[in-house]
Amino acid sequence: MRWHSLSAASFLFLCTVSIAPAAWAENGATDKSHPLTGFVDSKKIALDPILLQTDDIKDFDFNQFSPLSLQDAGPQIEQSLSALEKIYSDRLKHSLRQFGYDLFEAKAQPSASKGAAQDSYILEPGDEVNVVLRGQQIINTTTTITNDGQLVVADMPPVAAAGRSIKTVQDELRAYAGTNYNTDIYLSVTKIRQLSILVTGNVESPGQITLNTFQTLTDALTTAGGVKKSGTLRQIKLVRNNQTAIIDLYGILIYGSGSSDLSLRDGDKIIVGPVGPTLAIAGDVKQPAIYEILPASRSLWRDEEKQSQKLSLNDLLDLSGGSLVPAKTRYLHMSINGEDSDTVADVPNPVLRVFGDGDILYVEQADQKSKSRLAGSIELRGATPTAGLFSLLEAPSLSYLFQNRQNFSEDTYPLIGVIERWNSDQLANEIIPFSPQQVLDGKDDVTLSESDIITLFSRTDIRRIKTPIGKDWFEPQVTDDGKDTPQNAAAALSENIRNFLIEHSVFIRGAVRNTGSYPVAGETTLEALLAVAGGTTIEANLKNIEITQPLADKTAQRSDINLVTTPASLITLHPGDTVRVNQKFQRIEDRHVLLSGEIKNPGTYDLIAGDTLSSLIHRAGGLSEQSYPEGAIFSRKSERQREESQFKAQAQSLELSLAAAMQQNDKDKKPALQDI
Repeated sequence: MRWHSLSAASFLFLCTVSIAPAAWAENGATDKSHPLTGFVDSKKIALDPILLQTDDIKDFDFNQFSPLSLQDAGPQIEQSLSALEKIYSDRLKHSLRQFGYDLFEAKAQPSASKGAAQDSYILEPGDEVNVVLRGQQIINTTTTITNDGQLVVADMPPVAAAGRSIKTVQDELRAYAGTNYNTDIYLSVTKIRQLSILVTGNVESPGQITLNTFQTLTDALTTAGGVKKSGTLRQIKLVRNNQTAIIDLYGILIYGSGSSDLSLRDGDKIIVGPVGPTLAIAGDVKQPAIYEILPASRSLWRDEEKQSQKLSLNDLLDLSGGSLVPAKTRYLHMSINGEDSDTVADVPNPVLRVFGDGDILYVEQADQKSKSRLAGSIELRGATPTAGLFSLLEAPSLSYLFQNRQNFSEDTYPLIGVIERWNSDQLANEIIPFSPQQVLDGKDDVTLSESDIITLFSRTDIRRIKTPIGKDWFEPQVTDDGKDTPQNAAAALSENIRNFLIEHSVFIRGAVRNTGSYPVAGETTLEALLAVAGGTTIEANLKNIEITQPLADKTAQRSDINLVTTPASLITLHPGDTVRVNQKFQRIEDRHVLLSGEIKNPGTYDLIAGDTLSSLIHRAGGLSEQSYPEGAIFSRKSERQREESQFKAQAQSLELSLAAAMQQNDKDKKPALQDI
């Protein structure tokens, strides 16, 4: 038995201090910068996450907080999602946003540009132009291009300016002024003309807007309040002189192309139609979002499956910026079947165009637990190299999921795995055990349901949770490098799973290499149990195996098995059974003594039952001629510990006697120590 003691300092370290919520709200009502400051002081909010159990909050009165009600938080989040976002979020079980619409969010209305017009600027009627002539004659004048497009400067013939660049007009004026020696002319635009643009369709504030000639299509959309999430970003119509151009803003948002952000002219019309076909990219990608794709050719719309363009896995990875970790990544195609339910399948070919309107690409790292539940999918966890999501259509049962050994590692525990399943009738999770070994052998199978979680355990997991027999259980510790010891690592399993495994254990004792408890699913064979226990030891008596089995009437029956005549594969075991492998001889242990000093052959000698001190001296050749037998010293660890305890007890008794004598001396005012 091991005893532990804690010093006062250790006890204080283990204690925790809890601050009641009332203390948080001491000065929170005066802080208006946080929506929770009606009852929380923002300066006292802890930044470290704290995990709470149900018991921690079941008696807590949330109604005491006002004016914010915690029950309103859900609807507020729900209202922030568009109709399209709600549909995809419901299918994925977590929120997902439409891509690109934040381009217009939190932007002020664009102001008129104050920069100088470039030489390539095209002049139009209404532009105000400054003309400077230097040389024999100095002229500095400002004029406006007339309605018929003429630029008129004093003492110079009119120049056709409308529709021409500043540089072209300036070169023509210099040609006129070139007849005068050492004369030059400069042209600049001092006042930009205003444009009247009509923006209609799915924008926040449709109508007529006024811009300057430097501003572009995105400036016009921003001035109109931005595109609604019900509007398209990829098929915006720009109508000019009865001609229509289709603008795709993804060129700016994804590829940074300036050709998509066109300059405008007076009288242009911008029409934002409804959003087109969409698909979603979720999971471990750099930009998870809902993306708009282009419609198919109208001639193909007769076929409902061809209403949108088809994209490949590589196309979608380009849209989303690629996966976070390209190595060990699984790509899942989630689509709606004819029954309005989702199906999930692996993407077999990265260049095959299979993603269309309404589809979802889900990217996950194969060595991590899934972050969400996908409709029509199951999840494999634990001691497997292929952990992740699988399509229920492709793996409707365990035999399909484990049809080959690729889903198992060398450390996979073969006697039990579990399926966690939501029972809608009981409104609770249930645990279904199975034997991976029997599934591989075709002796067992379980039909799977949507959202099942299948967990395989490692042999290390089993060693960490089992209760050793004949040994004291060890306490959890953490090493200096912060890594968990085996006991702490076992805590990663949920308490329900741990208890379930312990309840389904078979116990094995005696001459086996790893005694202890081993969980099994329903039943197993003695052969399989001995295999996971490391096999029998060299001194095992295979003719004498005891098996104790509990009965329903709280009694038990014991049987003796001879493995020489009865194969272990024919012996069936169930949870609660106990197996003892008896020994046919006692292994010689390393028991020895040390002889030193005046011995002819000093050294270490092993012991067997019946050895005495005189026999050991005889084995060592006897005493030397210089030996002094009367002065021999016999030392034994238990005797040393006994003497040490006696000395400590005597010292403590002496200290108590001295203390008592000193107290008596103080009372009698007489010397009393001499009597001790």
